[in-house]
Amino acid sequence: PPGGIYLPRPEFGTLRQSPVQDLSLFFRTPIASLRPEQILLSQDSMETALSLQVFVDSSDARRLYLRHTWAEDKSYTLRIAPDALTDLFGRPLDSALVFSIRTELLKNYGNLSLQITGLDPQHPYLLELLLADGSPALTRTIPPGNSEAKLSFPNLKPETFTLRLVEDRNRNGTRDSGDYNTLRQPERVILRKLESLRPNWDLEAEVKIE
Repeated sequence: PPGGIYLPRPEFGTLRQSPVQDLSLFFRTPIASLRPEQILLSQDSMETALSLQVFVDSSDARRLYLRHTWAEDKSYTLRIAPDALTDLFGRPLDSALVFSIRTELLKNYGNLSLQITGLDPQHPYLLELLLADGSPALTRTIPPGNSEAKLSFPNLKPETFTLRLVEDRNRNGTRDSGDYNTLRQPERVILRKLESLRPNWDLEAEVKIE
């Protein structure tokens, strides 16, 4: 479409949703205003609106989260009216959006427990769990003052994740490359491929940093 807020891919098939996570929708332009009463969720063919919390990601205004107490293995319909959102340019949606949602069974997910040792306690670390295509599935920050960290990631989709750790020396929340003029070295990055996570499984992984 020529303008307004819209999803990168217009083919809205059935969204597969974890019953214990917020539904996330990503738009091409940042959301400037939000009217939650214009966003309605119903179950199956029922027209009664269900309880729904709607909020914009505080670190990326292009992402919208919808929180509901999802039931397992159920069908939902989400309707977003054109004037529910406006972007930075004051534009509403080009048209109403309607999504079909199907929740998964919890037994189709797995749990990951991660223990990291050998951290430099002088620096914070940026942690990412990367999918097979290199995109981040989850991000965390490990604060300074720790030589080791224990983290839990419950209810993940089965995947072979890669752990990416960035030693955030200047504490700006991102990975910085080197600077030739100031002789600054690039911030250290550690990559570790983890064992594959299986459905209904608890995976414990230990990563030692040399």
